[in-house]
Amino acid sequence: MTETSPNKMDPRNRHKGRRFYGRRHRGGFTLVEVVVLMSIVALLMTLGGGLLRRLLAADRQIARSLETARQIDRLSSRLRRDVQLGDLAEGAIQGLPSRLVLRMAEGETIDYTVAGNRLTREVFTGETRQVRDSYVFPTGTGLVFEFAPAEKAADAEDAVGDAVGRRTTAGPRRIRLTLAFSRQLAGQPDRPRAAPPPREVTIEATLGRLRIAESAAAGGTP
Repeated sequence: MTETSPNKMDPRNRHKGRRFYGRRHRGGFTLVEVVVLMSIVALLMTLGGGLLRRLLAADRQIARSLETARQIDRLSSRLRRDVQLGDLAEGAIQGLPSRLVLRMAEGETIDYTVAGNRLTREVFTGETRQVRDSYVFPTGTGLVFEFAPAEKAADAEDAVGDAVGRRTTAGPRRIRLTLAFSRQLAGQPDRPRAAPPPREVTIEATLGRLRIAESAAAGGTP
């Protein structure tokens, strides 16, 4: 008995072939799926890049703030000690507000000079410069030397005189250095109307306070 082969033209066989053909090519991606995937990846990269730029800008701002705080601390310690141990040199008043010249007991002269956002401290013995220090602050920082208000200076002088057992003559003897820092972030466009007021840091010291106290203590020693 001869076995008959299945009819290739049978509709049921044609459906089986179609189902097999569809399963064989089902593992690929369509063009629409690829385009959608690329759009999602591009969107994520854009969002991630913006976030990364903001994080880097914040890190730079924090580093600048820490460096500024370190410079202020160094300058405050040095200036206060110089002012308390010294006195105004001849013609020093004419140099304000961008310059302060102090005369020390050892014959040295200390010269503070403001140039833009930089403050330079130089120590001279005669005409020879012995030490030179620089304090650099952010761009746009204003530095101004001035005397404290008259009533405050007089009160400070009276307090010093009482501390050493004698009164001193009232006068503009208290030195103030004001540092005005701009709150405008670096890289942002200037907006004069919307710009916040500057942040100010003040360093004050009384002229000759330590020198007067040391002289009084030396005079009272038996």
